[in-house]
Amino acid sequence: MRQVEADAAKDRADALAKVADKSVGAVVDSAVTQAEGETKVALAQCEALDADAQKACKDKANAHLDAVKAKAKAAKSD
Repeated sequence: MRQVEADAAKDRADALAKVADKSVGAVVDSAVTQAEGETKVALAQCEALDADAQKACKDKANAHLDAVKAKAKAAKSD
């Protein structure tokens, strides 16, 4: 029982350390993950459009994701 409690306390401490980690890399990774999710939603919404509008919609969504990834790469290389 004590080992389980100790493990749980360590897990909580590790989780808190991760939350407290406000490094650029962690923030950038979070932004990229969020942008990827937003892009998936946008691409799904594009499917409802006609062919020309659908292509433009998809291009816009992918361009946004590419821009976020480029900024992320630049931020991590600083």
